[in-house]
Amino acid sequence: MRQANLSNNSMFTQDESYIKWKLFLEGDDQAYIWIYTHYIQVLYNYGLQITPDSEIVKDCIQDVFVKIYKAKKKLTVPQNPKVYLMIALKITSIILSIKNDCKKTMLSVYTKQKSKAYC
Repeated sequence: MRQANLSNNSMFTQDESYIKWKLFLEGDDQAYIWIYTHYIQVLYNYGLQITPDSEIVKDCIQDVFVKIYKAKKKLTVPQNPKVYLMIALKITSIILSIKNDCKKTMLSVYTKQKSKAYC
């Protein structure tokens, strides 16, 4: 019986999230704030599974929400907002990781070239 209540509660949250997302896309900034506050802890915990660096996780979450806000006229309501946000966070963290790796590689190449010039 208790499991059914948890399932109903989860369904309610998903339905409420769907409604809030729809309102956000219609221009309701309070709905956007609700989405952020409702999912921030879930996303933070998930982000820490991707990388242990809490500052990177915070930056990626911020990027996700900024991009969503800027693109709201192009977006549709996701079937499952939680999963949508988690996937967006994972993609954002992968892109950030690739950018950081490229910067490190470029710095390494530049440093090696510079040191060869002085030899």
